[in-house]
Amino acid sequence: MNKLLWSAAGLLIVVNSMVLGHSAYNRHEAQARITLSERELNFPHHYGFEKENSGISLSVQWNTRPDTTTDENYYYYRQLKLTREHYATFRFADVCDHPGSNTAEQGFVLIEFNGNAYQQLVEKLRTQLNQLQQSSAQAKKIKDVQDELQQFEKERSRLYIIDAAANRATLEASLSRQEKIPGSQFLILPALVKDTYRQCDSKQKDPDTVYIDELLVDLIYVPREYHALFSGKKTDHHFQATIAFGKLDEPWLESLTACETECNAR
Repeated sequence: MNKLLWSAAGLLIVVNSMVLGHSAYNRHEAQARITLSERELNFPHHYGFEKENSGISLSVQWNTRPDTTTDENYYYYRQLKLTREHYATFRFADVCDHPGSNTAEQGFVLIEFNGNAYQQLVEKLRTQLNQLQQSSAQAKKIKDVQDELQQFEKERSRLYIIDAAANRATLEASLSRQEKIPGSQFLILPALVKDTYRQCDSKQKDPDTVYIDELLVDLIYVPREYHALFSGKKTDHHFQATIAFGKLDEPWLESLTACETECNAR
């Protein structure tokens, strides 16, 4: 019995040492930092309903680059048109009528914060609103666009996935060619990428289009020292959080500041 207990204790020590070593290696040097707000970092859907709030985590909210060829302004959009070169880095099966869930691959995505993808969408909405106000459009339609513009300007995430590839090096080359506007930042993070559904009886409209299923660094845990800032079980907190990403692409919360309303630096 004593031998079994010693074996269990030894195994526990080994596992804990591996976990601590993994974390220490990841945090040895931050590869990237970014400051986000409640617009990009949301509480889990179940937050506020637990009997005990022993742990808090924040979920990253993002979209893919919007389709500028349509008048629709998508939110929670997940499809992304790639160049043929970047699409070819994945090993998707060249077959039709296959379910997307069978074509998932782990790859990397290039994420832009407060950059061209977001700014162009906001400008498109402003132009759309201006055109409606100068025409004989119905008041309800104008009000709908006004509300949508306000949501994109004040509430919705400014994180947009603008590119994807099976390897990091391809996206690092892509990043070097991106136009960087004041206030914008870029991240390269691991993600699960799927091929889009293909129909056998029709020509594929967008053969190099993929579906970004999920980021593989979705949850960011909040240290206990910051839990008091989220007291009251509210979900409408205003805050700024500086997130660091380590050598293994795993994030951690470096600092968090709560604000009464909107934080000044957005």
